[in-house]
Amino acid sequence: MANIVERGWVYRDEFSREESTGDVKVKYKLANTVIADELAIFPFIVLTSRGSSCKRWTTKIVEPKEWCDVQTRHFPKTTTYIDVKRVEILSVEDIQKKRRGGRESFAKMARLPENGMRELDQLKVRARRSTDTPDDTKTILGITLGEEITDSFLHKYNL
Repeated sequence: MANIVERGWVYRDEFSREESTGDVKVKYKLANTVIADELAIFPFIVLTSRGSSCKRWTTKIVEPKEWCDVQTRHFPKTTTYIDVKRVEILSVEDIQKKRRGGRESFAKMARLPENGMRELDQLKVRARRSTDTPDDTKTILGITLGEEITDSFLHKYNL
C-alpha cells in the first residue's frame, strides 16, 4: 500500500482543487513520509513558482538542475519554492480517484535528492516552533517527523 507514492518524488496533480476558490488546476506536489502504513494517508508539500507566496524561513529554493530522475519534459524548468507549511493530506482513495482521470492525471515528475529532503525536515522543525504556523499544519509536520498520531488528527481525517 505504501508504494502508491514514493518519498521525495514530485507528482503532477491535474485535478487539484484550490481550497480558497474551489477552482481546479494543476499543482505539483512533493510526497513526504507515509503516515502509518495501516492508515495509508500521505502528506504532500505543494510546490510553487512564486517565491513571494512563501515564507523565506520555511522555504527551500530548488533550481532546475537540482532535480533528479526527471521523467518528462513537462516538468517546470524554472526555480521552484517548497514552503513546508503548504501541506496537504491525500488518502489512497484520493490518489486512486485522481489516477482514474488518465495515466498522466497524477504522475511522477522528478525526485528531490535525499539531502534536499533532510533540509526540508530541518525546515519543518523550524515551522513547528513558529507561532504563526497553524496548529493543523504543526500536527501534520510533527507526524512526518515521526511523532505519534493523535486522536484529534484521526478524528479530523475520519480515520
